[in-house]
Amino acid sequence: MLLRAFPPLPATLRRVAGANSQTVQRWVPGQRPLAMAASSFTGIVDVRLQTDPPEEDSPPQIVISVPLESGTRQLTRDPVEPLGKSLGRLKVTLNKASKKNGKNKKAKSESADGARQSCSAPSEILVALLDAAGKEVDEALANEQAWCQTGRTLRIGDCALPLRINAPVVEGLWAPPLALAGYPVAPVPQKLRFCEPGELRWRWWRSAEPWCKKPEGVGAAGEAAADARVLVGSERVYTPTVDDVGAFLHVEATPMWEGESCGPDVAFVIPKGVVASPARE
Repeated sequence: MLLRAFPPLPATLRRVAGANSQTVQRWVPGQRPLAMAASSFTGIVDVRLQTDPPEEDSPPQIVISVPLESGTRQLTRDPVEPLGKSLGRLKVTLNKASKKNGKNKKAKSESADGARQSCSAPSEILVALLDAAGKEVDEALANEQAWCQTGRTLRIGDCALPLRINAPVVEGLWAPPLALAGYPVAPVPQKLRFCEPGELRWRWWRSAEPWCKKPEGVGAAGEAAADARVLVGSERVYTPTVDDVGAFLHVEATPMWEGESCGPDVAFVIPKGVVASPARE
C-alpha cells in the first residue's frame, strides 16, 4: 500500500446531523480546513453494486454518488478495478469542479463595484476511503471489496461522509389505465433495485383533476384546498370506493432506508376517473 501525506482526522471534529439521520464529521468553527469549505460536502455517499445493469449487454458496474452543493456527482467504475484508480478519478473530478467554482466566485468579486478584488485559488482536494477504525483502505483492493463494506466513510477535504450500500432505487410506476370501485389496483414498480415492492412507501391520492398537486397546507377553516389531492391509501394495493367514483387516482412510491426516504418519489396517475362497478345480477 502506498502511503500518502494525508493529515489524520483531529480530535476537534464534531458530529452534526446529515441527510436521513446519518452523521457527517465536520470541523469545529475556527479550525483551518484542509482543502475546501466543509459545507461543500454534506450528506451521504450512495454506493450501488449493479451485477445486472439496465442495459442487457453492459458489464457489472459499481456506481458511487457523491453529494455536492452543485448537485450529485456520479462515478461509474468496474467492480474489479483497484480502489486507487477510482479515487484518483474522483479526485480529478472534484478538483475540476472546485477550480470552476473558484473562477466563478472570482469573476463575481471583480464585477462588484467595478473594482478588482483578490480571490484566493481553491486548494487541492484530498480524497480517501476510510474503514470503521478511521484508517485508509488499501488502494490495491478491488472496488467491490473496498466500497461495499459497512462502517466505511469517504473523506473529501475536511469532511468524512458515511457510505450507504445498495440503497433501494425505483425509476417508475405502471398501473392499469382504468380503475373500478370495489376492485383492487396493484401498481407495478419499474426498474426496482435492492428491495421488494412491499418495502417501498406507498401513497394513494384522490383528486378532481389529474394534474392536482399534494396539499401543502390547510385553509383558515382547517380544510385542504378544493383543488388539492386527498390522501386515501398507504398500502401498495388500493381498492377504490364509491367516494372515488368520478375522481382521479394518483399513486406514489418512495424508496426507503432505515425508515426514511433515500430517493425521489415516482408517481403514476390513472388517466381515467374511477368508474362505478357494474351492477351484479
